[in-house]
Amino acid sequence: MNLIDTVKQDGKWEFNKDVASCFDDMLSRSIPQYDVMRSLSSDLAYQYATPNTPIVDVGCSKGGAIKELMQTLNNGHTFIGIDCSMDMIQEARSAFKDLENVVFMYHDLREGFPPVSSPSVIFSVLTLQFIPIEYRQKLIKDIYNSLREGGAFIFVEKVLGNSAEHEETYTKLYYQMKNKNGYSYEDIKRKRYNLEGVLVPSSASWNEEMLKTAGFRKIDVFWKWLNFCGWIAIK
Repeated sequence: MNLIDTVKQDGKWEFNKDVASCFDDMLSRSIPQYDVMRSLSSDLAYQYATPNTPIVDVGCSKGGAIKELMQTLNNGHTFIGIDCSMDMIQEARSAFKDLENVVFMYHDLREGFPPVSSPSVIFSVLTLQFIPIEYRQKLIKDIYNSLREGGAFIFVEKVLGNSAEHEETYTKLYYQMKNKNGYSYEDIKRKRYNLEGVLVPSSASWNEEMLKTAGFRKIDVFWKWLNFCGWIAIK
């Protein structure tokens, strides 16, 4: 099953078994510059990963980012993937079942960040936008508290434009990109309806304010494409 088949089903979006089966295809065709963003994220992680420390991916899905990281990070790291979709976790566990230094945890992120001892890098890539707004600040604060000093939080989100005009323009161009990647405008519209109330973006400035409120002071944008933005925050 591909993503077009999935979004033709009416109802709210869920990260279920059908979505898990076509997730990689969805990412490559729905997220602008996805490979560029992921490569930059991995390069940044390499700069801040301390030997013999955990590396954590919040919203790990099937473990694709961890697989990429393991190709360059091998200094005694433990890789921990966290997700609130059991279907995703099961696929990830199956794919990495022979590796002792990779752990996947099912965890409801509305409860905050689970106990992990002093990770040097934590990822949250296109994850918080699926968590109700009232839980996001606590999660980021928990992430800040968990990080070791000098550790990095790599944070990517879909964001709102700074005005209605910006938002309309960015959305139009984003939909054109998805259409070029093989999705009809009817499919795009249906997925948008299914995601209403599930994917809730906020502005770039609001995300940056959450980082500052959590305690981060060294914050910078490392990637931006219209209504998508990536930050690196250092503790």
